Amino acid sequence: MNSSQEPSPFEFINRYHQHPDCCSILCAGELHSNIFPLILEVFLVGTGVYLIVGGITCKGVKCSNTTDLAYGRAFLMILATVIYIVAINVVGFYISSFVFLTLMSWYLSDWGLNLASLGISTGFAVILTGAVYATFALFLGVPTPPGILF
Repeated sequence: MNSSQEPSPFEFINRYHQHPDCCSILCAGELHSNIFPLILEVFLVGTGVYLIVGGITCKGVKCSNTTDLAYGRAFLMILATVIYIVAINVVGFYISSFVFLTLMSWYLSDWGLNLASLGISTGFAVILTGAVYATFALFLGVPTPPGILF
């Protein structure tokens, strides 16, 4: 290989296998600590691009100059979020997340505030909280705020 040329992908892979600690996310089968921020960056950039393109093209949404905002509903969501943030340190991350997700998805559901809708919202909260627990506690080993319950 000429010194002025960039290494080919195969040479990079070969070099990685000889020295696995040189600039890779995976190191001998273990995750580096930078994988979680990298995943967040990818999702943030992806959703940002999606929102920008959707805003420019108005694809899939009704484009108008006026927006109707339910101020009472917005205030209740902000208040619930503040209570959730405080509850994280008191009750614990997973319990407060489960309660917050259950109540917010129930309140925001299109099926109304009935028992069937509450059941669907509870199922959604169980699945999402379980996924967050598996990702953070089991897979990444990221500590979350403990509380009096969990």
